[in-house]
Amino acid sequence: MSSEDPSRRDLMGLLAAAPVARGLADSAIPAAPSHPGVERLALSRFVGADPTGVTDSSAAIREAIDRAGKTGLPVHIDGVYRYAAPLAIPARVLLIGNGATSDAATRGHSCLLKDFDAEGPGILFAGADAGAERIHFDNVKGRAGDNVHLAGERQSLEFCAFTNAGRDGLWVGGDGSGKNANLWRLTSIACLENERHGLRIDSLARAPDANAGFLLGADLRGNGGDGIHHDGGWWNTFVNACCQDNKGAGFRLGPRSRGCLIVGGDVEGNRGSQGVIEGGAAGNKIDAPLYGSGAWTDLSPQGANRISAYSIGAGGFLDGDMLTVANSRAGGEAVLRFLVDAGLNQVGQIRARTVLGTGGGVSIWTKPNRNDPAEAVFFDEGQNALFRAGMAEKYEIVPYASRIAVWPRRYRWAQISVSDARAFTIALDTSGIIAGQRVSAIVRNMTAGLIAAGSWAGAKLSSPVRPAAGKSIAVHFVFDGHSWIEEARSAEVPL
Repeated sequence: MSSEDPSRRDLMGLLAAAPVARGLADSAIPAAPSHPGVERLALSRFVGADPTGVTDSSAAIREAIDRAGKTGLPVHIDGVYRYAAPLAIPARVLLIGNGATSDAATRGHSCLLKDFDAEGPGILFAGADAGAERIHFDNVKGRAGDNVHLAGERQSLEFCAFTNAGRDGLWVGGDGSGKNANLWRLTSIACLENERHGLRIDSLARAPDANAGFLLGADLRGNGGDGIHHDGGWWNTFVNACCQDNKGAGFRLGPRSRGCLIVGGDVEGNRGSQGVIEGGAAGNKIDAPLYGSGAWTDLSPQGANRISAYSIGAGGFLDGDMLTVANSRAGGEAVLRFLVDAGLNQVGQIRARTVLGTGGGVSIWTKPNRNDPAEAVFFDEGQNALFRAGMAEKYEIVPYASRIAVWPRRYRWAQISVSDARAFTIALDTSGIIAGQRVSAIVRNMTAGLIAAGSWAGAKLSSPVRPAAGKSIAVHFVFDGHSWIEEARSAEVPL
């Protein structure tokens, strides 16, 4: 029978107009344009459903979920639906919608609005292979409890938002019933303005049960706790998670985190810390731009985790088994293996030592005697391994002239040998330099008498640098975002 057949057209009209005694008529609802070719159960067709979000639609939502479990058809959330009691999504049930939102103050076109207080979540995805697409899971402000909890195997959420929860926006992990939440999948989600964590990956069981999961793209902003709080999960992968403006950490790897990979993304503007690896976490790797990984605090034992970083502006690429030197003490040493590629093509064992008499800092050299070394420089503030800048270059002998150009992007140490008493200027370049980056200049008096005091461009010094005949002085600078500021200087030493 064709779709133009009068009897079919009349029948469909009668079905649309006739009251339904219980639930939806058995005929399938045609696919909406957002999911062409997919049959679904439109929530608005169930008794008691209010797509305006004014009245409680809990009973209608449960009926639609029950029907989906029996028919295998997805439930289409075709409006804003308020629910005032917990909902459970069984195995192989899919909720689909017309779009979420990236604004916690604006509800998406397809929204499930939690309006009750509870210790547990508003919606529990309890069965394996369940999931949701393009739905906004919102919470009436002031209502207690989590928003959504994924507690079954192979569950997935795509293009969904979780906002305004009284506790966690989205929780992934077992519910203590003995089932696990392994193989979870999250794609392009947003967790915004939740009272505690935006995304929590954690387990109620002693053994981790939220393992081998994958996140691709996430917007985690403005949460009262961490943007991502990860604990009790192994072998999870996170790609391009944006964790900003949270009151806790942007991204936290708890002590039960093992073998996780974090690639790209951004952590900044968070009040607690940007990213933190807690003691006990092991085998995790962070592979991100130096700006992002520069915000990571590693509280785990040395070598337990790995941070790889690069900074084009700083002039090199660094990739190592361990970048941070957490909980280090002045004079303490640790051996790191780095690939240093800044035109030097050098691979070597590098010994790191915290610098005595400074407020932190790690100088990493390929050779302990500083003879033409390749060097990577990072800054350990308060022994918390907050690395803000880095470079990989060599010790440079700069030609003496009336104006001597020093290029901190190209090298870390500049040696200047003054051979006469004429006036000279040492100009430290500031282009492309990152705040916190350091450079040192060694001024050597090669004459038999006095040399000119010299002037400095782009730098601020405490006093002139004028070593006696046959001696040298090293001046150490740090960049404050505008100029090179003298941080320290050595005593005069013989050449």
